[in-house]
Amino acid sequence: MPLVAFFDGHRIESYLSTDEDWDQLKGEYKNRVLTMKCGLPGIPRKSKRGLKHFAHKAGDLCGLVECWAETPEHRAAKTLTAQAARDAGWQVSVEWSPEGGAWTADVLAELDGRRIALEVQWSRQDAEEFRHRQERYVADGVECFWYVHRRNADEARRSGVPHVVFEGDRDPFDVTAAKAFQQPEATSLHAHVIALLQGLHLDRIQAQTTSVIVQYLSDRCFACKRPSTIWRITAASLLSRCQETGGAIRTGAPLWAAERIETLIAGDIAAVLGKGGLPQLAPLRMHKSKQAGKTYLAYGCVHCRAGFFGDGFLELEDRWQSVTVPVTASIPLGDELLTQVHLCADKGFGTCSQDRPDLRQPLFEGYITGQHRRTQPTYETAAEVSLVGTDISARDAVAIMVGHQYTEHEESTSGMWSSTRKKATPKEAVTASCDWCEKEMHPEHECLWRRLRAKSNVDPTSRHWSDGVHHRIASGIIAEEAGTAMMKRFTERGKPILPSRRTR
Repeated sequence: MPLVAFFDGHRIESYLSTDEDWDQLKGEYKNRVLTMKCGLPGIPRKSKRGLKHFAHKAGDLCGLVECWAETPEHRAAKTLTAQAARDAGWQVSVEWSPEGGAWTADVLAELDGRRIALEVQWSRQDAEEFRHRQERYVADGVECFWYVHRRNADEARRSGVPHVVFEGDRDPFDVTAAKAFQQPEATSLHAHVIALLQGLHLDRIQAQTTSVIVQYLSDRCFACKRPSTIWRITAASLLSRCQETGGAIRTGAPLWAAERIETLIAGDIAAVLGKGGLPQLAPLRMHKSKQAGKTYLAYGCVHCRAGFFGDGFLELEDRWQSVTVPVTASIPLGDELLTQVHLCADKGFGTCSQDRPDLRQPLFEGYITGQHRRTQPTYETAAEVSLVGTDISARDAVAIMVGHQYTEHEESTSGMWSSTRKKATPKEAVTASCDWCEKEMHPEHECLWRRLRAKSNVDPTSRHWSDGVHHRIASGIIAEEAGTAMMKRFTERGKPILPSRRTR
């Protein structure tokens, strides 16, 4: 049931007609020429919900899809879209086709030479057809944005076309959209169309760090036996340019790195931790480690040059305490944190820039609290970890992960790592659901990792002993199959037992 007809050769769009104009048309069309887009005579009608449209006369049939293959919901959503585009100050045409009819836009909005097709896709459509229709618009220099029924959400996401999803099946036809760092929520179709045409539907967030959560512990140097305070960043509070806030969990802290973001805020950390009566902060300086087989930026002893606190030891520590520290320095943020489609707003500070900064320094890598990790960052590392077979113990797996490798998994003779292999194949853990199982597809190792954190009742902003293992699986340092098997063992047996003495 179209919204467009021709009255004495003049194009009429029903949604633009006032009630008085519509009543006048209904009184005059029988004595004049009112034709549908297909060329057959038409009738002006109004639905039970008050939606103005055109219909064929009884018994008339045509082969034009637009004349008959449209549901009342599609027609209503299309009308609301057109009205919103008009309210945004754009010139609007409904059911508009170019010469040659390569495509027909539900709503075509034009302003200052820019043309945007707004498509309402209510019926089922696969990803290939989404891409095909998008390419036809691009070929003619027309942008296209899709408003899709939730039955098409997966196919639209697979196709890669820009889109949002309708929340329900009836008026008011709200769509789900998110502000920066926030979960998607219901937004009126009218408001979203206006924001889109005003350039506020953006792909990236511009943000800064306002505070960080720091974990710290005090330990004695193995060389001089005097104490130092070791610290590391585990989470951050972020503020977008559009004044939305979010919390980020850090996952991108590779072992044996030559650069660390901690160096950027050492002054802020010293100002806070220095007041707590703790030993002096361990300075970050380059150390050559035999265990790591390389020189890296490590936490050194504050009292002597010989001692340092190795990454392998710190990875297995569980005595960490946490404190929130306001920061003044700029901390570069990774793409995974900033790549989020969101509805931006200018609240006196401008809108989020869409430029990607050229950063050649260490980044705060992680994910936003409450959001699924959209991508997995890749890290360069000199650590070569190879897990042979799948029947090694969880303790052996941790030992290999931190660089303590036995030749062909031989027994440790030192007594500090017991690596007795089980003869029988361990029973696999039952993979129950995690908090993301009903939201998005995700790897099994990530499901197991989330279950481990939930089972331990860990605060979302705190670091858990399994985070480092998960990061190495996600970044490819540990093969996914072997890493999933490792996570299953952790789920069965709990936290691996720490060694009886510290390995530097």
